[in-house]
Amino acid sequence: MYNEQVQMAGKNLGALNAVYELQLQDSNNHLKQTSKFYDGINQLMSNLNESLDDTKKYKDEVSKLAKNLSSLNTVYGNMLSAMNLNPNK
Repeated sequence: MYNEQVQMAGKNLGALNAVYELQLQDSNNHLKQTSKFYDGINQLMSNLNESLDDTKKYKDEVSKLAKNLSSLNTVYGNMLSAMNLNPNK
């Protein structure tokens, strides 16, 4: 009877060990997936920061373009005014 109880305890410990091993594997897989997820988040943040710099450059260039167009419009308007004021034409 004692021998049977020891054998049963051994089987139960073996079963518990198998369950524990499966839980460890599952936890390890979950940890790997979480790590991949955070790597993806970090890459996304890096890409957003890079595009933020590009967006600022784009904004600055559009602002310069608007100023240049305004200056050209002023020059063109002055030329038209000068041509209309010329009495020889």
